[in-house]
Amino acid sequence: MSIEKLIDDLVTQAGKTPVSILVQRALTVDGCIPEEDKLAPLAPAERYAIECITRKNHSFVSNGQISLAFRPHGRLYVLPREDFEVHSEFLTLIGHVELAEAELVTYLATKQAAQCALEEERTVILNYLFQHGLERICGELSRLSEHMAPLIYYVGERCISNFYDIGKSDFKLENTLEHALKEVLERRENAPIEFLTTVYCLHLLLRSGSYTRLEELSSSQLSRPVLADYFDSKYCVYQKAGGAHSDVESYSLFSSSPLEDRAVLLAHMRRSIETTSRFTRHINGVNLRKKENILPIPPAQVNASLPSLHRSAHTLAMLQRWVGPNRSAQQTFLPSSFGDLLKEIEIVLAQKASFPSRLESLIDYVVAEAVCSTRSDFGMTRGARDFLKFSTALCQGKTEVVSSWGQGEYFCHVVPNEEMKAAYSPKALSMILNAISGRMRYNSWHYAPSYFEIASIPANRGWFYAPLMADIADWSDQHHAGHVHASVRYSIRSPLPICVRDSVFPGFIDLRLMRQSGDPYSREDLVTAIAYTEALQFIYQSLMNFVLKENKNFVFAFGDKKWIEKVCLPQTPEMVAAIA
Repeated sequence: MSIEKLIDDLVTQAGKTPVSILVQRALTVDGCIPEEDKLAPLAPAERYAIECITRKNHSFVSNGQISLAFRPHGRLYVLPREDFEVHSEFLTLIGHVELAEAELVTYLATKQAAQCALEEERTVILNYLFQHGLERICGELSRLSEHMAPLIYYVGERCISNFYDIGKSDFKLENTLEHALKEVLERRENAPIEFLTTVYCLHLLLRSGSYTRLEELSSSQLSRPVLADYFDSKYCVYQKAGGAHSDVESYSLFSSSPLEDRAVLLAHMRRSIETTSRFTRHINGVNLRKKENILPIPPAQVNASLPSLHRSAHTLAMLQRWVGPNRSAQQTFLPSSFGDLLKEIEIVLAQKASFPSRLESLIDYVVAEAVCSTRSDFGMTRGARDFLKFSTALCQGKTEVVSSWGQGEYFCHVVPNEEMKAAYSPKALSMILNAISGRMRYNSWHYAPSYFEIASIPANRGWFYAPLMADIADWSDQHHAGHVHASVRYSIRSPLPICVRDSVFPGFIDLRLMRQSGDPYSREDLVTAIAYTEALQFIYQSLMNFVLKENKNFVFAFGDKKWIEKVCLPQTPEMVAAIA
């Protein structure tokens, strides 16, 4: 059930269903948010009120002093009745609850104490921000947050975000992250403590790892105590991953250190773990929380080559099956033989598996194998349509030229499983594949400027940083428009870098897998997906090396609307002429 439909259902059920059940549904969005995360967005007073409501199983009453109401993105607010009345046009009311007099006194006292606790940290926060350069910190956070995935934070009852329309209405409890940063820059020590706390916490998060760290506390409260608990738990995880025993003495030493020192040490530990293992993430599509995980597999290869594939007998065996019994996979991918994969072959429209080149047939084969091995409904891979053209522009620093290119300069080849082929008519399947392909071509277009000097990117060109880590996403059909349209509930994204001579470009290619229903993807599924991505990375890197060495163009013909319709739709002479 979508968030919008859930809110409507909760409103309908108010008065018919016990409040404690409705509250549980509201906080977990019908079980989509884990129990351990359901209270993370709430301020201390809100948590106390929820505890009172659920413990005594209160009922909704018309004269209640506490209001439970939703914002469209799924945040449940627990507000004093008078505050709700002020903001009622921006909230969807579930109901009012009457607390006992003592409970109400404690609720209001908790609310005031939490605000005082935030203010008590003002001096420590300001000293840190001024010591490290307020302007530099705000500038760095502004640049990063403008070009990365949605972020949602709560400081007390204040929401601060870069997500869609949050903070862009007159709802006083929401602000854009851009506005918060601007206020801190302009008002400095007189800025609202909620904004100062946000800037302080985000900068320490950033110092504790890569910029992706900012997404790990989405949909949660930000404060110095919250950050301390987060750092302490991360330390235990890193100690275990690094093979060190987290004894009481070492933990005590870490947890008693200043937050700044803890951030620096965590960043060092993370870099060390990266040399032997691989970081991934698990994404909740409802609250947008992205939790870091560590896989005990070797780190990604920077320049995929034949020797690197020898560690994976599965990959070599898969490529050998495609090559056939009369030639070895190793020989096929030698520089002297690779050009044979790029030669045009006749497209036979009656044979849907035919491709313009053997290379495209091979890529289709790898994606199809990945779809089958992970029991996915769809798989896809994306990239630049002309590797030589793109790499030449990269090497020459032609930022404006690449930024002006349209999405037609990129491809995304989508492979459905046999069940999806049977479930949809040719026209419906063509529409679904094109919707998925179009979204992924947009992603490649959106990432492209990130490979150039940031200062050279035209100001009016929207872009995101290319992805760094593989991830699993659950409940992707809640906020993500592309996933909603394609009914994608569960997904895997596995990006890997490509080298252009001596430069490394992260996330230049990837493998994505999707399920519309059934079970979520597992850790084992992700490991399998990464193995297939490494096979694709080797193929794409071989292509890049070949076109650079030979200075020969190869343009992918598949992976767009024209190709999808050619493969999916019945081909009458008139249609063939129209497509041509």
